[in-house]
Formats: sequence, structure tokens, C-alpha cells
Amino acid sequence: LTGMARSRHLDDEFKQDLLERVFARLPYFSAKHLTMTLAALAKLGSSEDELRPLLDELYKRMPEFHDVGHVMTLIRTLSRLQVADADLLSKLSAKLELHLNTGGLHAREVASVCAAFLHLGRLDAAPLPALAHAARPTLHEATPGELAHIVAACARAQEGQAPWLRDLVAAA
Repeated sequence: LTGMARSRHLDDEFKQDLLERVFARLPYFSAKHLTMTLAALAKLGSSEDELRPLLDELYKRMPEFHDVGHVMTLIRTLSRLQVADADLLSKLSAKLELHLNTGGLHAREVASVCAAFLHLGRLDAAPLPALAHAARPTLHEATPGELAHIVAACARAQEGQAPWLRDLVAAA
């Protein structure tokens, strides 16, 4: 699937055959495999309706998602699919915030998550203060586009006048 997505090979009949096999074997997928499959199918232009069994499985298996990379990939994938499910985004945000409190992320990673929440129009679900804090040590390595995603997400959030936002802009 990932190879098809990268090469932009769009064979609908083959994709449907693969979907049938994926759905049949879904209970055997690890969190990693579920994430990779959902991301690849989203890149192939699959719709939310086509991927409903995968999204339902994601709900059921949320406790298995511990890796921050998988969580960020899922947030970006939901953005690509335009799935703005408040409950699902809240659960993923909580997992992301847990990691932010124990370790850091590069500004590049923070920017991609901020862009996903911006695209979904669900900044209320994003842990923006924690994301902004995590990005600070590597802001000097961020590209202008990455900085724009971070600052735009923070500025559009309800807490647009929060002290952490002023600190972030000063650090940039």
C-alpha cells in the first residue's frame, strides 16, 4: 500500500482487493500496522466511508497506541481524511500530550501536527501550550513554513493572547 501511495499508482480494483484482505485480517494487526495501513490508504485517496472498519478498529484499540510517532501519523492521517471526530482527536491529543510531558519533539514534528489540527479546524482538541513548549528548543532549526504552521495554530487558538504564545513568538 505504501509503495502504491508513494508511486501514485491508483488501481481501484487492486485497492478494493487489498481492502478486503485488510478487513479480514484486521484483528491481527498491531498498532503500528493499523497506523501504516490507514495512512497509506488515506494517501491513495480512500474516503472516510471506505475506511470506516479501520477507524472503528482504531477506536477499539486506542489503548495500544503508545508510540508518539504513530499518534502523530494518525493525527495527520485523520486530517488527510478530514475526519474531525472530537472524541478520537481528544484521545489522540491526550496521548500526544503525555509524551510531550516526558520527552520532546522537534519543531518540524510539532509543525506537522499543528498543520493537521489547523486543516481539521479542531484547534480546541490540540494540546497547543504543550506543543509550543516542546518546539522551543528546536525553533531555530525550523523552516519559515514550519514556523508559520506553529504560530498560525497558536494564534488562532482560543488562548491567542496567552503568555506562552508571546514567549514562543519571541523565541522564533
